[in-house]
Amino acid sequence: MSGFTDRTRVLVLVAVLVVVLFAGTALASYSAPSEGRSSTGRVLGKSGFAFLGGLRMFVAAVIWNRIDPVFHTYYNGVPLEKQAYMLPHLRLVTLLDPQFVQGYYMASYMVAKGGNMKQGIGIAEDGLKNNPTSGLMYANLAQLLMMQDAKGNLPKMIELAGKGMRSDVSWSTADDRYDGLVMFRGIYMLAKDDARVAAINKELDAIKAGGSLSNHDHNGDGVEDH
Repeated sequence: MSGFTDRTRVLVLVAVLVVVLFAGTALASYSAPSEGRSSTGRVLGKSGFAFLGGLRMFVAAVIWNRIDPVFHTYYNGVPLEKQAYMLPHLRLVTLLDPQFVQGYYMASYMVAKGGNMKQGIGIAEDGLKNNPTSGLMYANLAQLLMMQDAKGNLPKMIELAGKGMRSDVSWSTADDRYDGLVMFRGIYMLAKDDARVAAINKELDAIKAGGSLSNHDHNGDGVEDH
């Protein structure tokens, strides 16, 4: 119970802080002379949003650091799709920091596996729109499209795989890149593109040889989790 109370207290304080800061920006706008209020509001709105950018990212990180252990520790053994009660927190993370790709990654999968594939794909599409150079977001959307209709979505999946393997695409961790390449390999296997499959296998072997991968089997079923 104490852990739940601590998490709730942090989230409440964070929410109050964000509301107060945004309210302060709005008050400054409406306190300006009426003849200049419109332009003043735009200027303050832009500057306030920029100023709060670092704070929003910090708050998102705080929330994530509070809920990430829930996925991997407190509810170890519970499939991610059964942890839908975390969705509001994940949504808050992505609203505060649209570049926090893990929030989209987890939320889209939870929603899709929970029975709403269309909404899950929508979340994944938002994640890619806000993070067009994230390899994880290309792999995430491709995975959900494969879950929805592998054959019907194959052309779109091939497009995503090709973009996800561009040189300007980045990966946060070796684990993310490894998982993404496995996803892309599956797509090219469906497309019977043996040359690309072989090339990806070489990259996967190189990543494994580097010894930088962690264990993804969080629920202990012998299969790596999402």
